[in-house]
This record gives sequence, structure tokens and C-alpha cells, in this order.
Amino acid sequence: METVRVRGRNVRINTVGECGPWTAPIVKERYMIEYDLDTEHSILHVQPKSAIEQDDFVKLAKAVDPHIEATGGLAGLIIEAPGFPGWESFGAMVNQFRFIRDHQKRIKKIGVVTDSHLGDVAEHLTSHFVSAEIKHFPAGQIEAARQWIINGS
Repeated sequence: METVRVRGRNVRINTVGECGPWTAPIVKERYMIEYDLDTEHSILHVQPKSAIEQDDFVKLAKAVDPHIEATGGLAGLIIEAPGFPGWESFGAMVNQFRFIRDHQKRIKKIGVVTDSHLGDVAEHLTSHFVSAEIKHFPAGQIEAARQWIINGS
């Protein structure tokens, strides 16, 4: 049995090779980046789970771009990464930077929720290259990041 998040809820499933007479095996694709799009507040919450692969941000763009086109942009992006997972390859890093370049003018605020020192770097260095306001929050402070995006505090 394995617990996975489906539409914001934890669900226990049997994975391949773990089935009994009352269950069917489920083949589950693993994503290196989990995300949740809060369409009511127009906030994208992104959680890198392991080293980012080359097509992760391509898949993310395909999922999020229709909302951005329909609404004109995102009120905010929350990047939650207790530690920075890194990239699987140089191509993965390039695709992440390409995603940021293509979307940064349509995102008003970016909350980086991490205890990694890269959170401070992101807040200070990246602000020179993107139009969004960026703020670093300690790991676990997702709700504080959401409130900052929604209310400005």
C-alpha cells in the first residue's frame, strides 16, 4: 500500500505487485513536481519532490497555461521545497529557467517556502530578473505565504 495525494486528499492505493483478490493493481506515474492550482485565488503551489527532470516544467506549463490565458495571470506562485532538490540534467535547468522567463510577467508574487539558503538567494538575486515580488518563508509556512499573496500581509 502507498499513500498518494489526489485532488488535495491523501488516498491509499495498491501499487503494482501488491494486489489481493479484492483489489486490482494500479500503475502509477511518478511526477518529480507536484502542483496544485487554486483557481479561486489564482495561486499555483509547486512542490519539487526530487531532482527536476527535463520535461517537468513543460508538463507544468501545459497544465497551468490555460488558466493563465483565461484569467490573465496568477496572483501568486508558492514554491515549497524543504531542501533544494537540484536538476537531473542541464536540459532540466534550462527548461526551468525558460518556464520562469515565459511566465514571470504574468505572476504577481512568488513565495519561496524553504529552509534552504537558496530561498534567500531567490528572494534577493532573482528580484533583479523577474517582475514578480518575491518573499522567502521558512519551511512549513505555506499558509503565511498564501496570506501574503492574497492579502499582502
